[in-house]
Amino acid sequence: MFFTISVSNSLANPTEYPTDLEQTFKKVFELELYLLQNPGKTLTSITTSRPDLTAGIDGNANYAFLAISESENTLGISAFLWGFCLGIIGNLFSDNDKALTKKALTGCIVAYGYISLIYVLLLIAGILTVSRY
Repeated sequence: MFFTISVSNSLANPTEYPTDLEQTFKKVFELELYLLQNPGKTLTSITTSRPDLTAGIDGNANYAFLAISESENTLGISAFLWGFCLGIIGNLFSDNDKALTKKALTGCIVAYGYISLIYVLLLIAGILTVSRY
């Protein structure tokens, strides 16, 4: 079997043609510079004063997922799971935040509770299955 590979001109030299992604990032960079020079501006005020910067941006879209809260999970993992999986060491990932420390401690207590329950069940099962001579 023989395979032939043909490369079109646009793929051979990708630097000749700017991509849509590059153009989009250029617009985002311009908007970022404008926001840095004019703090306190909202999307509505920018749309009225500089519509060229907000062209293509949907004002009704929900961008709440981009907001970073102060109680952000460490590495995207909840504090409860840090405490549950790593025990006492998981509390180190709470960044001295009382709410996160409490969640991590709760995870730690739940994990040790499960471990204790399994240990007791295995101990009882072991005692009940011992052969008597």
